[in-house]
Amino acid sequence: MKLTLDELQERLLSVPDALEATLSTQVSVSDDLAAVEHWDICGMGASHGPALLLDSVLSALGVSSRSVPSSALVDAEVVPQKLKRGLIVFSQGLSPNAQIALKAASSYGQSVLVTARPRSEITPKYTGTVLEHLPALEQGSLVRLVGPPCATLVALRFACALAQARSSEPLLWQGSLSEIPAAVRQILKGDPPALGAPVKACLTIGPDESLGGPLMWKWNEALYTPLLPSLDVLAFAHGPLQSLYEQSAEFLCLARPSSALHKNLWKRLEQTLQPALHTARYLNAQLPGPLAYFEFDAALSQLALSVACNQELDPSRWPAQGADAPLYAWTGGEFL
Repeated sequence: MKLTLDELQERLLSVPDALEATLSTQVSVSDDLAAVEHWDICGMGASHGPALLLDSVLSALGVSSRSVPSSALVDAEVVPQKLKRGLIVFSQGLSPNAQIALKAASSYGQSVLVTARPRSEITPKYTGTVLEHLPALEQGSLVRLVGPPCATLVALRFACALAQARSSEPLLWQGSLSEIPAAVRQILKGDPPALGAPVKACLTIGPDESLGGPLMWKWNEALYTPLLPSLDVLAFAHGPLQSLYEQSAEFLCLARPSSALHKNLWKRLEQTLQPALHTARYLNAQLPGPLAYFEFDAALSQLALSVACNQELDPSRWPAQGADAPLYAWTGGEFL
């Protein structure tokens, strides 16, 4: 499938509508899901971002959880300790590696699959809970622009439903879920800045640390760059700054302009950098808590596509296309 950058741009502009549709779907939690004492959460590639964010939100809710790679689920066994545990799997298109997690689902007391594929297309046979999201297809490119934010919104609504089912206090940001599509639409109305130097890192403050890694993964998939680090701004001074201090560099900063803490720390960052070599490039968000992810994601996607256009990249051709099959296509079967 030949895909152009203009078509990728059209996909990005469709994100607000897809998020609105996602808000209209039902997300509920059964008593059995609410009774789970610990969740293992798995997602590969672009699905790793929603998995990490849900892990962070569940932890803040006081629910035991951890992010696990698919390889950790190979040869999973049914043991008594796992009967009170649950598995949540994110996979937009049910990649071959996702089959590893689906096979492992029977080892858990409960399981949830967050996917864009309808239940009728899920193989191997899966009997757990399915939470579907848009889009049904997002093929032709390594980078996914629509599926990850939709999967993330489903994940956050699942966390809200879980809090209600467990009779927990409502999450502080729950009332702002309906504001997400408009906030993303507003971000996409603007023009991305022109970068003057290579991006070298993503810098974050506080809880936003869980958001930076997924965004750098998207940057990597859109532009085929090395996977860049995502660092708390204070940690940046404890080593990483030294390796970049004499290099021309731009730093993507996940900023909340309304926060006094952010204003203070970003000012201190700029006092640390060399103006002749460095630029702090702010991606701003107004939504509360983890909902800021959607604004950061939209701004990052818009900027990445702008760079891809300037570099005249072909989104339908990526360097290791086909050569990644021995790993990408493995479903956890027979060993070599």
